[in-house]
Amino acid sequence: MSDNIWEDNKALLARKIKEAVAKFAAENSTEKVCYFGLDSDPGYGYVLTCFNTTEADRQFVKSSRSRNVEYTYELLRGEQEETLYSQMKTYSLLPFCNNPEHFKFQGYTQIDFPEWAELSKEEGLLESDEYEDSYLYRNIAKFTWEVLRDLSADGTFNALNLASPCFVGFGFHDDEMIIVEILNIPD
Repeated sequence: MSDNIWEDNKALLARKIKEAVAKFAAENSTEKVCYFGLDSDPGYGYVLTCFNTTEADRQFVKSSRSRNVEYTYELLRGEQEETLYSQMKTYSLLPFCNNPEHFKFQGYTQIDFPEWAELSKEEGLLESDEYEDSYLYRNIAKFTWEVLRDLSADGTFNALNLASPCFVGFGFHDDEMIIVEILNIPD
């Protein structure tokens, strides 16, 4: 795959994010946005634009706090396995939702990149756990980070009713999100 494809993908991603932000701002102007995220599944060739709101975030934090604390108590009362620490990290408390699956507007729009699915199949990534450092994922991570930084800098997200703070990030489906920028940082 030529390097030109990544420049084309980068341009398409930037354009489609701008369109999604403008559409969301027009349709949901009263929603206080605390997180804009991209949920990408390169193996299937798509990126979902996702928006979370302060109210949905608050509800998620309350419910996940109870669930995670309860689960951790159960872990501590049980036989302590070798995986105790990693399980505790998985269920640690966060003051915000960092998983677009739980965002109020998960999959607001979908951006398709069919060539990613083809490359993923060629590289055997769908059957592998060793995808994070693959050619495909490295390139997507690089230009996605650049696009989100550029759009943050050029004020694209200012069209939204931004909460304070508002996170901008991306992740590969079922992986942790990478926060690229924090907008509207409180004084």
